Parts: sequence; structure tokens; C-alpha cells
Amino acid sequence: MDALPSSDDSCKSDDCDASIIDNDSGSSTSGSGSSSHDNNEDDRNEDKARFDPLIDFVRNGECIDPFSSCIRKWTEEVPVGMNLCPWAKLSYLQGRIRYVTCHDRIPHEVSTVVWEEIDNLLKTPLPAWSTTLVVCPYVKSWTNDFAVFERFVKEFGKEEEPYSTTLPIGSMPSVAFRAITLVPFHPQFLRWRGLPETISVDSNIFCHKGLAGFSKSPGVYPAAVVDLMPSGFGRRRIKVRFHGDPKTNQKKRTSYEQCIPVDWVQLSQSEVDERPVLSDNAMHRTPYPVIHILRNEDLKSLTFQEVSRLKRRNAKRMASDTLI
Repeated sequence: MDALPSSDDSCKSDDCDASIIDNDSGSSTSGSGSSSHDNNEDDRNEDKARFDPLIDFVRNGECIDPFSSCIRKWTEEVPVGMNLCPWAKLSYLQGRIRYVTCHDRIPHEVSTVVWEEIDNLLKTPLPAWSTTLVVCPYVKSWTNDFAVFERFVKEFGKEEEPYSTTLPIGSMPSVAFRAITLVPFHPQFLRWRGLPETISVDSNIFCHKGLAGFSKSPGVYPAAVVDLMPSGFGRRRIKVRFHGDPKTNQKKRTSYEQCIPVDWVQLSQSEVDERPVLSDNAMHRTPYPVIHILRNEDLKSLTFQEVSRLKRRNAKRMASDTLI
């Protein structure tokens, strides 16, 4: 399995050489800034209003924290350098990415840091696409087990109260949590698989069908495969044709088509074992476990067409540049 440029062993050394990108204002922010000799009072006031105390690993062009510096280097080389995400490039060039290394070794204590970073993103007005990457290199149970790490990220905030005491007065944890999205990155990231070679166009299968609100049906239904890579979705979904009308009171339609996630297809155990790893996983592989905190107000500005087009393009890019 070939690694991404981000997984280069030199990135994990204390000698990590991460450059500092100057933004138009010349102000110093997390991941971007100028020499302290060039900062005037206006620059410092702007930094304080936007990001203070968000500067924590880069000062005067020197890498203070090797873990955050390594992830910053990965940002430069992969999502920005390979042009996988135009919004990441915007955040990076404008100094709106905050990198934080969590030194805690217990998941329960990591939660405290994550809640504090959520506070930082929500309590102060920040420019669009301001975001935070929390690097978690010290939790042993996460280092070599993506499933355990992903479960922590998926379940975060669902049961526990935040340990941060800096939430705005009157805000509820559930309200704060609904305002953000957490995305996991990991050295062994593996979430997406394709279908086994035994399934092709015109194959008869059993699968779930989509219901209102993007939910799936409790049971599976017979269907025929129409397209293994439908336009607008890439290889994570397939187009199928169900026989019979989904609305029982409209009998004039005898069949209908849907684009469903490949995970909704019912497979035998042998077919499950044969599912190929999709190249899409590679773009989420970082040198260390990382929790990416995004504001939902930024995500809502994206259209379905923009996201679909980007996914298709990235899938082709990763397939050509990386061997999974």
C-alpha cells in the first residue's frame, strides 16, 4: 500500500520545516503570518479579535510543535497542494486554519480539548471557513485502530456534557454541537469500499431503498443494477431499478430508479470480503489521528452540485496519484 506524501517519515521528526504563508493583511494567524518585527498595533488587534488565543504552534516562522507542524505540512501537500478542496485552500491561504495538538492520552480528556476548540470557533465572530484541526497523537487505542477513533468522533457530544466552562451564557451543549461538524482523519482511514466484481450492470440484487429524508428502508427489495458509477455520485453510489411502485396508490408506474449507497446492497460474507478499497479513502489519511472541526454555517453555503462535482474529480485524482 503506497502512502500519500503526507505519510513521509521525515514529517514525523522534530525537524519538520513548515513554511509560513503571508496573507494580504500581513497579520500573524495560526498557520499564517509575518515576522513579529512587521506587526503593528492594528495587526495585533485584528489577530486578537479574530484568533486570539489561536496562535499556538507557529511563532516568527518557527515550528514549535512537531505534530501540528506535520499536519500543517500535510495540509500544504495534500488538500491544498493536490487541489482536492478549494475551500481548504481558501482557509489555508487566508490563515484561517488553527492547528492544535492535544497532549492528553485518554479519550475522555480529549473531549475537553475538542469542546474548548468548538468554543473558540463559535463564541467569537470569525471569517468564513475558519476551521480547526485537533491532532491526537498520544491516545494509544487510536494510533493503529481507525474504527475505534471513528467511533469516538461519531459519538462525540451525543451523551456527554462539555467540560469547557467558556460556552456563551445561555447556550446549550446540544445547540453548540448542532452548529459544528466533526470529520475524522487517520493514518489508516478506511470508510469506503466498492462492490465485488461479481456485481455488474444488469445484475439482480437485493438492496435497501431510499425513503423520505434520505433514510433507508428497514428491509431489502429486489432490484437490477443500472449504472455502477452514476453521474453526480462517483463510485460510492450505484443506480438501481426497483420493480413496483414505491407509492402503493399509484399503480401506473411499474418500476422506478434510485441512486443508493453501495453499502445498502445485501451481500454474502464472501462478497463482503471481496469488496475493493476505494481510492477516496486516501485523501483522509494523515500522519496522526486528527479531528477536523467545521462550522455548519460554512458547509451550508455549498451546493449539492459543487460537492458532487468535487467528489467525482477527487476520486479520479486519487485513483491516478495513489495506490490503495
